[in-house]
Formats: sequence, structure tokens, C-alpha cells
Amino acid sequence: MTALITPPPPDRDGVIDAGVRVYGLIGGSYEVDEALLRQRVGESFDRSFYPTGAAFQMAAIMASGNRTERLASITAPTLVIHGGEDSLIAPSGGEATAAAIPGAELLVFDRMGHNLPRQIWGDLVSRLGSHALAAVG
Repeated sequence: MTALITPPPPDRDGVIDAGVRVYGLIGGSYEVDEALLRQRVGESFDRSFYPTGAAFQMAAIMASGNRTERLASITAPTLVIHGGEDSLIAPSGGEATAAAIPGAELLVFDRMGHNLPRQIWGDLVSRLGSHALAAVG
């Protein structure tokens, strides 16, 4: 949490370095292509560097409260995807979300953190496709 609430550096290189550090904290144990990660963080900076956005997001999360009761009203076929190594939202959060949604399926990627690592993309797309096909019959 400290890494997420620390104000970002004001310069592009500092933001990239901070992004790589945060990814290391929340990203799980899959190997990371650091050059690609640095490129993507840089592209994100170039597209929209808005440091107060993170504070607004944290405030919205804190203000939203417990949504468990509202999750029970979801009627759409639901696939909850969670990382077994998510240090930001523990796997029990994914389990609780799936349990709160009637008929939801929980898909946990053991080595995934709070990210979508390239190593799971094939399996993830396959599982999403199967889920979507099952939903439409």
C-alpha cells in the first residue's frame, strides 16, 4: 500500500522506475520482460500523466464500501479471475467475490499477482472464450 500511495516522481524516468518497482511488489512470480514493462509504463506516462488520478481512485475504493450484498443480484454468467499471488487483494477476495455471485466460477492463476502476465494469456483467452460460448449456449 505504501508504494501505491506514495506520490509519483515528477519526471518520466522516475515514473518508469517507480512503475517497475510497484510491478515487482504486486506482479506475482512470473518472469517479467523489464524492457517491455518499462516501455509500457513510459507509454502510459506519455498518454496521460495525471498523478492525482491515483489519489482519486484510492478515495473511490475507500468510499465504495462493501458490495457483497449487491453482488448477489448479478444474473449474468460470471467468471471471477484472480491471482494466487496477488499481494494487493488476497486470493480470499476473489473467493469471496465468486461466492457472492450466484453460479459464478472462480479461475485462479497460481503464480499471477495483481496483473495479467503474458505467460497466462493463451490460457486466459481460452477460458474466456469457453465461458462466453457457454453463456450464449
